[in-house]
Amino acid sequence: EVGIMLVMVLSYIQLDNRTVRHTIVVALACVWYLLPMFMGINRYPRLEGNAPALFSLFAKGTAMYVQGACIWSLFATGANMSPWPMDFLGVALVALGLGLEVVAIKEKLKHLKLRPKDTTAPWVKTGVWQYARHPDCGGEVLAWSGLAILAAAGMPARQMALCAVSPVFSLTLRLYVTIAGRERKLALKYYKLPTYEKYVATTPLLLPLGIEALRRQNWTPVVTPAPGSAPASPAPSSPAPSEPP
Repeated sequence: EVGIMLVMVLSYIQLDNRTVRHTIVVALACVWYLLPMFMGINRYPRLEGNAPALFSLFAKGTAMYVQGACIWSLFATGANMSPWPMDFLGVALVALGLGLEVVAIKEKLKHLKLRPKDTTAPWVKTGVWQYARHPDCGGEVLAWSGLAILAAAGMPARQMALCAVSPVFSLTLRLYVTIAGRERKLALKYYKLPTYEKYVATTPLLLPLGIEALRRQNWTPVVTPAPGSAPASPAPSSPAPSEPP
């Protein structure tokens, strides 16, 4: 994130026709890029398997560069300084997205610290996580949607569509990479628990919007045992808690 942010800031400094819109978009984007450093997280964990570190680094850099398409498009096409009614919506979405992502990350980090002691919370399901199963990803998509709106407001009408690449790519990346990996791990671990099935069936994926199309069953791979492996053992019938630690 820091490397892409530095490229963005250097590009901003070299602009001959910087405007207030340029400054606002770059400043908000810098906040998003610096968030992992201050929160102690990694938005782009290393690829699963034995992927070389250099390839993993290249993949992350490419993803972040494409994600910032609305900013590069704004730099290339210039910006209109006059305010646009949608500017307020853009700023509101960025603020809401960043706020949601910060709260979700703080609650998840707190959960990870308490999990060894609290056997009743095997997965995060408190705070904003009780309204969405991946609110941090939802906040990221909201933030980039707001940045895309702010950038598009300063472009000619024909080039506004370029800004849609940022939120669409962010949504696609999170759904098919981040969330797909998380959901598969959770399904493999808790898929026999009625409480987990209920949580999945009643909790939206990204945002508390009740969109049925964004439910787990549309994105999580079917859990099937590997060839030659022993079938999963049934859940214990003892009066122990219904959820494992």
